Amino acid sequence: MMTSKEKSRCAVIIHSASAMTGVIGGGLAQIPCGDAVFIAPCQMAMVVNLGRVFGKSLSESEALAIVASGIGSTVGKAVSKAIVSRIPGFGNVVNATIAVAITENLGWLAASQFADERDAALA
Repeated sequence: MMTSKEKSRCAVIIHSASAMTGVIGGGLAQIPCGDAVFIAPCQMAMVVNLGRVFGKSLSESEALAIVASGIGSTVGKAVSKAIVSRIPGFGNVVNATIAVAITENLGWLAASQFADERDAALA
């Protein structure tokens, strides 16, 4: 279970990364798969920093694996994003919203997993 201090630190990390991916997703909505090149590194940095909150040191490949596993569950969102992202203005808003939602979800799942792993090691 996360302490209130850990939860606060995680919130700052996750919300910052989510805001960044929202800006990237919104700005690159009309470029097919153009945002993924920039969003994935933001999400990887978020996962690495979340690991540090719980005393876990992650390599780049470990962070990439966590990001890839989290994104694998969002294939349906990617399809809908591809359809509406071509509509100027509306597509930008939808793309930004989806990028934020995916990053928030991934961040909180990773933080919860790190907290559970830490708690299991202490038990």
